Amino acid sequence: VNENHGLSPGKVTITKTIKIDEKAKRDAENKKLPAMKRKRKNKKSDSFVNTVTKETKEGITYQSQVTMGPDGDHADIETIPDPSDLELPKTVVIDNNEELSVVVFDIETTGFGQQLKTEPKENVFNSFIDWPPKNALLVAHNCKQFDAKILVSQMQPLASTFLENLKDHMLGFSDTLPLFRVKFPKRKSYSQSSLAKDILKTTYNAHNALDDVKILKQLIEVDITKEQLIENSFEVNEIERQLHMFNAKKHLLVSYNGVIREKVMSKALCDRSSRKWA
Repeated sequence: VNENHGLSPGKVTITKTIKIDEKAKRDAENKKLPAMKRKRKNKKSDSFVNTVTKETKEGITYQSQVTMGPDGDHADIETIPDPSDLELPKTVVIDNNEELSVVVFDIETTGFGQQLKTEPKENVFNSFIDWPPKNALLVAHNCKQFDAKILVSQMQPLASTFLENLKDHMLGFSDTLPLFRVKFPKRKSYSQSSLAKDILKTTYNAHNALDDVKILKQLIEVDITKEQLIENSFEVNEIERQLHMFNAKKHLLVSYNGVIREKVMSKALCDRSSRKWA
């Protein structure tokens, strides 16, 4: 091309092509060496062993040139189930003739190494269920992701009567976090301590459950109606469903360990995939 157009290939181009030609000659000579022949033979042998091992572990569907049966199926192939249908969370339902009782609560898990006197779970949960008035709405900040899940997950291993009594006695839960996000958009932080500092002009011990409850009650009383609490409410069944999906996803994620370890798929992608099929 250069000659046809009367152009010189240039010094850089000539130097580069010389190096490429020299490398090609060296590679060709190296392929003839006994050491390189042994390396190719060992690589081929390792590939064969690896294929046989996977065929043994994974079954006939891993074999080369595997074909489907006349009906489009195979005895060693399992049909992947459809993703589970997602139901939209339901808000609590209250009769117009009933008076809504709002109960603010908080669960603290930070003991900071303190040895506390404890009661059996059964006694604690019985007292907790019997304590509020009938048809109470349990309200907490970030309730859906933390407090409600902690409460329900701790009741699940116990007798089924505990959760049934909770459903029978309480209307459900209400989370103030999404409510404050709507009421006060574009804030940098929606933590309860940050809201208290800006709205109530006060600070408090954020790791004390009683102080948390008192501050949240004051924040609600500033400009939050019961109707808004109901709009951000959800039933106990919704938390049970979320916990079930979490455990199913955790179980499915184990099957991705191989592809994560071999870096075939990222852990984040495997996490999304397992969540889809949970």
